[in-house]
Amino acid sequence: MRQESLRHLEALAREIGAEAVADEARSLAERASEGRFYVACVGQFKRGKSTLVNALVGMDVLPSGTVPVTSVVTVVRYGDTLSVRIRHSDKSWETIEPSNLTQYVSEELNPGNSKGIQAVEVYFPGELLSSGLCFVDTPGLGSVFEANSEATTDFIPHIDAALFVFGADPPITGEEIRLAEDIAKQVESFLFVQNKADRVTDKENEEAAAFARKVLSSHLNHPVDRIYIISALEKISTEKATREWTLLENRLKQLAQESGQVLVQGAVERGVQRLSQRLLNILNEETDALMRPIEETEKRLALLHDASNEAERALWELGPLYDAELSKLGRTFTIHRTNFLKDVMPKLNEELLHDIRTKSQSIRFGPKLRDYGLHHAQEIARRAVQPWLKKSERDAKDAYLEAVNRFAGLLNNLLDRLHESDTWISIPLPECVGRDAGLRTEKSFVFNDFHNIASPAGFVPLIQWLADAILPRSFTLKSMELNALQFLQKLMEVNAMRVENSLKQRLQDSRLRMESEIRYTLREALKAAERGMENARRMRDEGKEAVGAEVQRLCRQKELLGQIVDDKMLME
Repeated sequence: MRQESLRHLEALAREIGAEAVADEARSLAERASEGRFYVACVGQFKRGKSTLVNALVGMDVLPSGTVPVTSVVTVVRYGDTLSVRIRHSDKSWETIEPSNLTQYVSEELNPGNSKGIQAVEVYFPGELLSSGLCFVDTPGLGSVFEANSEATTDFIPHIDAALFVFGADPPITGEEIRLAEDIAKQVESFLFVQNKADRVTDKENEEAAAFARKVLSSHLNHPVDRIYIISALEKISTEKATREWTLLENRLKQLAQESGQVLVQGAVERGVQRLSQRLLNILNEETDALMRPIEETEKRLALLHDASNEAERALWELGPLYDAELSKLGRTFTIHRTNFLKDVMPKLNEELLHDIRTKSQSIRFGPKLRDYGLHHAQEIARRAVQPWLKKSERDAKDAYLEAVNRFAGLLNNLLDRLHESDTWISIPLPECVGRDAGLRTEKSFVFNDFHNIASPAGFVPLIQWLADAILPRSFTLKSMELNALQFLQKLMEVNAMRVENSLKQRLQDSRLRMESEIRYTLREALKAAERGMENARRMRDEGKEAVGAEVQRLCRQKELLGQIVDDKMLME
């Protein structure tokens, strides 16, 4: 049904002359019908984004090099065979030989996208791509070529999930952090990748990842739980999964299996709402501009710019208030977690040691004894933490609703001030934000499942394995008990942290969603007002009869838009 609405919106947009809206509606309808969603590789130039995409699909489908390469946003999607097509500035598509792709997407052969390539699509029969997942290779932010950065920034609204790529040498930069902040305003699903891990030591990788995790958590206002340390070049050259490559691949597969359809449907719903509102704004502005003197329209446009800047400043000033709320909740649930672990860990440690000493007496082989202790720690942690997680889910839901409603109240006060302004009286601003926050909570908090982590049993050094096999059982038992207790502590801490981490994540997502709703409306109002003024000037030059005919045409088109999209959607 929503896809059909996109088709009708496309037709109406073309009739109005809003070609950008029409093209977006058609593109969104096509990818929705095919179940495609975009996972964009974003980051600063020379972080190995193209190489990463090549490694993920299993073939060098994109050019890569030692200088900034990508100058055009490139979508890698599923196809029966390797093929490439490019879209020219006149909207026409052309199929090219894959070997010629560099001529169109490289900075050297297409500087600043001087050839005017609008889009590039690479088709490849990769396993990850068969689920509908499409990788998007973007020009690097921070490139010496300004057009590259503009291309990536323009594509951000179309991203469904982001694969954010940075490195350890140099570590994550301020510009990359600002890019992450911009993307987070529109994208909920993030995967953070520290690439080129083969260029520095393991210790340097860990230190860089810890630093990136700290600054990203601070600037995004929610914990960054996982940064995947990988080397895409290492994966390509050795054809083996090294470092945390398997973990990254598994996470992408999980994203495709569990969230792919949700991301597609979400893109369609947002698209229908966004595009229909854009068309309505255009029609209203063009009608109003024809009905008033051109001088009033010019004055109103100037006031709109001033009011929009004022609203943006108000949103900025609300940031510290929200951060304080987030910190308060973080402290509350940190105490909640700390008290739980303080109360339960002595009992669990005692239970683990007792079970190891009484139930493992028949195990004589050292390596098997160590494996038994670590796996037993997992079972004890699972039994202990699941009831607490279930209770914490209810507490987190209540805290979330209280906090998000409080922040929504602040934003709605801002909207009330805008509604009272004569400047914005004809602009379809949202009546309020945050109305559906409670509806999202059921899907936001799912703590009932136990989050396992890799057992050290799978990473025992050879010298340790030999020692376990050769030394007396008593030596192995003592060492194993210490490892098992440490592993139990880590399991409990990781699972207990999930409550506050998820709470902060959902609160931040809600904040960005509500602020984005306001910012988007303000931006679109300005665009529609500028278009309306231009159309009014053109019609007035043609005379009164032309103005009257244009008003009638616009009224008919508004009626048609109402038939395409129900009133309920237009008000959402």
